[in-house]
Amino acid sequence: MLDKLYKDIGNQIKGWAQSIFVIELICSIIAVIILLANKLIVAGLIVLICAPIVVFVSTWALYAFGQLVDDIHALRNKSCPPEEEYFAPKKVKTNTYHTSKNIHCDFCLRKTGNIKTYKKVDKDGEILEFCLCEECAKNNGYL
Repeated sequence: MLDKLYKDIGNQIKGWAQSIFVIELICSIIAVIILLANKLIVAGLIVLICAPIVVFVSTWALYAFGQLVDDIHALRNKSCPPEEEYFAPKKVKTNTYHTSKNIHCDFCLRKTGNIKTYKKVDKDGEILEFCLCEECAKNNGYL
């Protein structure tokens, strides 16, 4: 439920700015009517002339902030990958010299024993793939 309150916040801020403009404009019209009804003609004319300008200018900052939020959100979506892709590993580095006949341990270079392929993510987010015997896999933290 709360996700809907904060979804597309820039457009919501701009909508609030427009709503506040309409409410303030209606209130200023009511104020002019009350002033003119009480025979305060000079004050009524001043409010009639100044109120629309003040109301319009007062909502600029709120509307501009909403526009700023929209623009920053659009820039972020354009320049950054989605969050689920941001932390995903980028490449797979594989040893290409292994063939089905010539498989050996990448650390000790033995061709005997139970040699399996192990994968590990390095600090740059790349997946490293190694062919290791059981002993080297245990010694280097792959098991």
